[in-house]
Amino acid sequence: MKNDNFSENSQFSESKKVIISILFGLSGFTGSYFSFHYMVEDFSVTIVWSFLFPLLITQAYGWKYGLLAGTLGLGAAHCFLLWPNNGYANIVNFINITLWFVFHGFMAQIRAKKQSFWNNPLVAYFYFALFYAVFTRLLFPVAFSFNPPPIWFKEVQLSIPVDILNRIILKSVITMFLALIFAVTLFKMNGVKKIFGLKPGKESKYNGRIVLASISGGLVIWYVYIILNCILIDFNFPAGLFIIHKPHQIIALLVFISSASFIGYFLSNYMETLLLTQSQLITKSAVLETQLESANSGILAVSNEQEILIANKKFYEIWNIPEELWNTKDDAIILNFGLSQLRNPGEFVNKVNYLYSNKDEISNDEFTFSDGRVFHRYSAPLIDKNKRHLGRIWFFTDMTQNIRMQQIIIQSEKMQTVGNLASGMAHEINNPLGAILQGAQNTLRRLSPDNEANIQTAQECGTEIGIINKYLEERNIIKYLEGIRTSAIRASNIVANLLNFTKTSDYKFQHDDINLILQNALNVVMNDRELKEKYNSSEIEIIKDFNDSLPMININSNEIEQVFINIIKNSVQSFAKSGTEIKKIIQLRTETLDDSITIIIEDNGCGMEENIKYKAFEPFYTTRTVGTGTGLGLSTAYFIINKNHNGSIELHSEPGKGTKVVMHLPV
Repeated sequence: MKNDNFSENSQFSESKKVIISILFGLSGFTGSYFSFHYMVEDFSVTIVWSFLFPLLITQAYGWKYGLLAGTLGLGAAHCFLLWPNNGYANIVNFINITLWFVFHGFMAQIRAKKQSFWNNPLVAYFYFALFYAVFTRLLFPVAFSFNPPPIWFKEVQLSIPVDILNRIILKSVITMFLALIFAVTLFKMNGVKKIFGLKPGKESKYNGRIVLASISGGLVIWYVYIILNCILIDFNFPAGLFIIHKPHQIIALLVFISSASFIGYFLSNYMETLLLTQSQLITKSAVLETQLESANSGILAVSNEQEILIANKKFYEIWNIPEELWNTKDDAIILNFGLSQLRNPGEFVNKVNYLYSNKDEISNDEFTFSDGRVFHRYSAPLIDKNKRHLGRIWFFTDMTQNIRMQQIIIQSEKMQTVGNLASGMAHEINNPLGAILQGAQNTLRRLSPDNEANIQTAQECGTEIGIINKYLEERNIIKYLEGIRTSAIRASNIVANLLNFTKTSDYKFQHDDINLILQNALNVVMNDRELKEKYNSSEIEIIKDFNDSLPMININSNEIEQVFINIIKNSVQSFAKSGTEIKKIIQLRTETLDDSITIIIEDNGCGMEENIKYKAFEPFYTTRTVGTGTGLGLSTAYFIINKNHNGSIELHSEPGKGTKVVMHLPV
């Protein structure tokens, strides 16, 4: 616990602290004139209660201000006022008391940094008491030997008996200790701290009442002692209750008050520690509660008796637990409710039972909900600092998005590899393919009956071009040549698509309207004659939800339109396998999300199986019959969106429910 009673924490200026220090020193000096004097046998005892004024300064501001209070404030000069006949010995006493103030202030500064048993003011006093006893025992006789001083009180002592000196040392040590008890006890009170411009601590709010109650209790006990003394010993009851002057009565008062102050000091220390600990626990609890509720994982702690100790809101949300069950402590109820949502509940509950049976086991695994969400499950024993096993803690972290991102990264790397391979293959295939196509076209052209050069050459060879053509047609040679030409053209188109698939477009980017491009793509698809005849596209209901406040976006409009056309075509074609009983719907939506524009194309067609969805972006992968699709539509869209426009494209699909393609383009 850090000491907040220190100079740097005072609201007062340096000059004000200097003035207060000097005034409190003067108060100590003046107050010493009213010290308690009483006789024990033939020995005079003086209790200098006013020591506490400079001591308060040292505790509030540190050793420098304690030095000011003791010297300029004369707080350590009481000996010159009370015992002028000591002569030079008073200088020794003055130095001793000044050093005491400095020492106590120095220890206060150390406590301000870090408190410990050894720098406690009452414990540390014994270090100084030892120094004081040795210092006084050695120098007092020497100082007396120089008496009398030339300009001093003439009736001074020229020596001091050893037994008297020893009793003076003992009396001073006790007196200083009592003053210190009062000073540190008073400083526990917030009202006293305010005098020195110190901010009271929250943990010391009860100290004033504790100290006052302790001192009041000491006074009550002391007065009970006075009453009993009057009745049983002095036999002067009730008159003796109002005449308190005997040494044993004064000593009893000092004993009871100092004891009460001592008790008040330690009680207030205990209460400060208790309140500080309570405050720290409340703070830690609030921090832990905040961390618990702000965690991305669902957290559940269960006792050895399988009673829920704590669970955050995220946990209940992950498992879709209704709010009426949030207060239940029975882990079995929550477990049974959650099992119905899992793809493999048997495997899940077996692992739970195994971990509850093997208390020291640590587990990391994954499980899947019926809705496709994938979660990482971490479980470890709940053990306190004394190695006691309290139960088990569970963490449930949603890995669905991470897995999707991993799949996207893998897909991107795969697409990049395939793209590089496709580019090389396309260039290698293009040359022989060109020769095949050119040869087929030239052959058909030189067999054409309409070409004059062909007619003349046939006549020169003693035949007619018509006879040659008739032979070729009868033998299906013309048909074969047409097939070669058509296949070569188709192969050439595929090669062209491959090259377009892998290269960055040469078109310049410009700011354009996504809504307009999406509408144009829709018009192209819905007016496609082939789609109308094969897939009855005119029967499909189109639902448009365009955000009219979308900003213009810097894109290659031709490429983006091609992406939209490919995806809308796929949606139209998906209804071929979905049956005729459903109402065919394609939804087009645009919206803004953070610093991007989101385009969503969704249908309620046949959907895709998980293994098909995973391969959908791969080049040449198609579920259509041979010759009806190249398998480059979605892969081209992937490259255009991700590579050329630094966006992203996601595919969500369930068999029998439809497919949703979500595209994000940066603004």
